[in-house]
Amino acid sequence: KWARTSANGAVDNGRWRCPGCQHTRAAVPSHYVCFCGATRDPEQARRGAVPHTCGRICGRRRGAHCPHPCPLPCHPGPCPPCTSLAPEQFCFCGRVSFRARCGSDYDPATSGRSCGAVCGEMLGCGKHACTKPCHEGLCAPCPRTVTQNCYCGRHTRQTPCGAPAWYSCNEVCGELLACGAHVCDRVCHRPDEAHSECVLDPAVATTCHCGAHSVADLGVQRLRCTDPVPSCGGPCGRQHDDCGHACAAPCHEGPCPPCAETVTTMCRCNSEQITTACGSPALCNRMCTQKRNCRRHRCGNRCCPKDDVHHACTIVCGRQLSCKHHRCADACHSGLCPPCTVTSPEPLVCDCGRTSVPAPVPCGKALPPCRFPCQCSRECGHISLITHECHPSDTPCPPCPVLVATQCMCGARKLQSIPCHRTAAASCGRICGKLLPCGGHKCARSCHRPDEPCLQGAPCRQRCGKPRKACGHPCALTCHSPSMCDESRPCEALVDVSCACGRITTRQRCGATLANPRHRPVLDCDELCRVAERNRRVALALGLPERAEAPLEGLARVKYTDEILQFVRTNAAWVRDVEALISAFVADRSRVVLNFSPMRNHQRAFLHAVAPIYGCSSRSIDREPFRSVCWDRTPNTTVPSISPSNAIRYARAPTLICSDRVYAMDDSDFDDSSSHIFEPTTSATTSAAIPPVAAVSQSSTIDRLRRKFDYIAISDLRHGLTVNELRAAIDRLLPPGSPYTVRWKSEDLVEMYCTDADAKYEYLTKWESTLKKKLPHTGTAGLVTGEKTVFQPEEKPPLTNSRLPKPQVQSQTHGQPQSLSLPATTIDSSSENSVSAAADSDREVPENWESIE
Repeated sequence: KWARTSANGAVDNGRWRCPGCQHTRAAVPSHYVCFCGATRDPEQARRGAVPHTCGRICGRRRGAHCPHPCPLPCHPGPCPPCTSLAPEQFCFCGRVSFRARCGSDYDPATSGRSCGAVCGEMLGCGKHACTKPCHEGLCAPCPRTVTQNCYCGRHTRQTPCGAPAWYSCNEVCGELLACGAHVCDRVCHRPDEAHSECVLDPAVATTCHCGAHSVADLGVQRLRCTDPVPSCGGPCGRQHDDCGHACAAPCHEGPCPPCAETVTTMCRCNSEQITTACGSPALCNRMCTQKRNCRRHRCGNRCCPKDDVHHACTIVCGRQLSCKHHRCADACHSGLCPPCTVTSPEPLVCDCGRTSVPAPVPCGKALPPCRFPCQCSRECGHISLITHECHPSDTPCPPCPVLVATQCMCGARKLQSIPCHRTAAASCGRICGKLLPCGGHKCARSCHRPDEPCLQGAPCRQRCGKPRKACGHPCALTCHSPSMCDESRPCEALVDVSCACGRITTRQRCGATLANPRHRPVLDCDELCRVAERNRRVALALGLPERAEAPLEGLARVKYTDEILQFVRTNAAWVRDVEALISAFVADRSRVVLNFSPMRNHQRAFLHAVAPIYGCSSRSIDREPFRSVCWDRTPNTTVPSISPSNAIRYARAPTLICSDRVYAMDDSDFDDSSSHIFEPTTSATTSAAIPPVAAVSQSSTIDRLRRKFDYIAISDLRHGLTVNELRAAIDRLLPPGSPYTVRWKSEDLVEMYCTDADAKYEYLTKWESTLKKKLPHTGTAGLVTGEKTVFQPEEKPPLTNSRLPKPQVQSQTHGQPQSLSLPATTIDSSSENSVSAAADSDREVPENWESIE
């Protein structure tokens, strides 16, 4: 009943699983038996007994070859392994008996053992006994060999023991026949077999060669086998074996000649019929152009049958094998060549003998690197404490590092602590100083061997140095002794050249020749020279002698920074185009503003940096990606004496003169409501206050405008974005615990402020750089920019498109004093305090303006 009720739910892969012991079987049981299967419907077990048992001995077999039944009472599960001994067995040779442990895996056919004694069984040869230890199965054939003779007695060979004593060498017997004139033509045969009979015996050869007539009919009487067999003279008539035609030759002795009949048959390639002699190949004149089976070469045979046999490529491959020493000797084939099969019988051994590759060594096998120290002795005899690894004999040892004392090459000094490997070229460093063959110069080489010529076979290459008659400067030509100096060529010596007023001084070539000894170059005065002269005269006319001594007071000396020059070198073509636009703007006095087209941030930074040099103020307009630079004309707007594109031609950054009242806008400080004013690039108004060294640092402020903003504007927000989602996106990009807060301004604009007032600018600078790069990639917002809060007076309207008022400063432009007056619009004290406080705070912002790359 239990099996029937559980049959539906306990079937697993077509087999019934017992719910009690989880044993599976193929069929569902039909009756109830005990575990050992001996009792059907066993009685209910007594208290303490195992249920479903009969109480009898199990008696089940425990293996296919185990003869011992299970001794346990009827029990569930498998029977335990048998612990008894198996029946007595003998070893393979039958001399020693033993008993193995019985068990479920016991098998008398596979549990045999060897006693280890010599087998001793007689081998198949019947002469020798087996010498192997006791083994399983039949004994191997006898390994010994014996000498075997052929039947004719002319050859012998070695064969395994037990083979027949005689063999046939398959050569012609050659024994003399009974006739005494001919020999046996049979192959080597047994002595008890008869030799072949003589085919020329008169009793055998009774007809002519073709067999058409008998010897008696021909009237010839043959008494011995040496008598010739007569020929009837008629056609032979015997059929050829290959074609079946009758032989047309006269009755002859021996085999028939080739068939001479003419036949017409298809050629070998089956393209046309050919008439040729029977037995000759029928070949047409058509050349095969198909490729061979290698798919690399063409056939080229005449009348090719176009089958695989005739199209097999027979050309040797010849490609170099992987060993790099041999070439492939196989027939032309497709794919890679097989590995090189050449081997060397000699082992590969390193020089010290401790690393080797045993023979046979495949071709191309490299000796592995030896990790043992080198055993070679140095020629100098020194023993160094620094060892090196073993190396091939054709590779020299590292140089000897032992320090020794030795004489220098010229023999003037004895040098100490010279490495041994440098003793042959030890130099004291002294100049040789010997007179050269030219007679006018001395050897300028450092210490060298006395037997080594100073010039080493080359002519003297030193400068002549003799004073020229025209100008007295030394001759700059290569030594030309003993000939005279060629003074028809201009002198190449550099001399100081000044303009007429002495303001401009430079160095130029002398240029004097024998025909023009008084040649002296003179510079032309430039525009600044004329301005200085005019200012000096005006000052003297006004009775200002101290101003006459400094006619260029009020102009600053600046230099192009390395960043500007590097940018010009990288973008030379673009800079020249911009200079053309700027030159046209400066020349056209009617234009007040120069608007550049939208460009990248590093190009805008360059325009901000060079705007003060042109005397213009710069500002940025619009937002990305249409952000551009705008220049405003000032009274000092002019083209510098050296443009940026020409400045890169100088070996050093040139110094140029420009106005000291110059302003520039930082590209990052832009607000829609008003413009912003920044510090001038120079604050000194006198040339005495601007030394040339300080001018370099002051001009660097042109390139290092400070970026400062009070909050970060996040715009182009994702539709449906919430504050929590925005904060989560920002927290994933910023360091944990960043002090910030966000303010929702409109549906598409969020302002982000820093809550740490002490480090506000540092935090905002870092956050703006990080969020601008990474936040758009998250899909949260599209644009991140830093913004500055505009300071506006409480009662006065904000200043738009105008500069903050500056105190009146005297400057000198075009030789006449000019004052910068305050604009009509004024700002109250509170506004001025706010602006000054903002300016002071701007100076505390770290310099993080976009650099020129």
